Amino acid sequence: MKKSLLTRILIGIIGIPAILYVIYIGGFSFLAFMAIVSAISQYEFYKMFRAHKGLESYYVHAIIFGFIWLLITYFAPEYFYHAVLVPTMLFLILNLRGDIIRSTEKFSITVAGYLYIPVLISTLVMIRQLWNYSIMKDGGSWKMVMVLFVAVWINDTFAFAFGSLFGRHKLSPKISPNKSREGSIAGIIGATITVFIFYFCHMLPEFFTLYHTMVLSLILGIFPQLGDLAESMMKRDSGVKDSGTLLLGHGGVLDRFDAIFMTAPAVYLFLDLSLKLIK
Repeated sequence: MKKSLLTRILIGIIGIPAILYVIYIGGFSFLAFMAIVSAISQYEFYKMFRAHKGLESYYVHAIIFGFIWLLITYFAPEYFYHAVLVPTMLFLILNLRGDIIRSTEKFSITVAGYLYIPVLISTLVMIRQLWNYSIMKDGGSWKMVMVLFVAVWINDTFAFAFGSLFGRHKLSPKISPNKSREGSIAGIIGATITVFIFYFCHMLPEFFTLYHTMVLSLILGIFPQLGDLAESMMKRDSGVKDSGTLLLGHGGVLDRFDAIFMTAPAVYLFLDLSLKLIK
């Protein structure tokens, strides 16, 4: 237990500053980081269902198209719709070459891993690139990604710490028996405090009002927990505790970024709507 805890702390000490630095510099470095996270997470996702549920997939094609999707998001976001249509059609064509038995499951699990990971995580790239095609300045873009990551981390830390100490009522016993309502509330409070600290330190986009800050705090309080529960449900369905072992005491990459997958799209949609209303 002590060794596992030490490993988790060391990974956090090294990993958190590195991620924040990549967020700050942005550009191709941030795109490459997201592509690596996406590819490993997809591999863990498909392996999880293949090894424990016997569900095959076109995982190589899905991972390759995940890379292509992120490249399109970065260089030509106006073609993002094509990057959903083409892979979906290809997966259907590939399905014609295989056995009829379980072909629907194979197609479904392939599309699920593609939509769940690279498509959702690409919204982080879109947020970081908002300064290219909106009134938001570059400073506002990296600050938004940074507050997203920090608030998600604080949310998870508060939920775990307060849930361990004071948790009495189960949040969702069928999906994740260790999570409590007390921990969930603490996580939301922690995320809210984080967002308002960023706001009062002028670390949010210049157009942000108190209203924007309140809505953002709700998004960063609720959606990370929904993302965590969503992946927990998949793991429980496939019969595994962690999606992988790459991060040692932290589990797999998918385990560490599951909350981000659900949160980033919600933040992007909120920003996109807010910027359009300003226009």
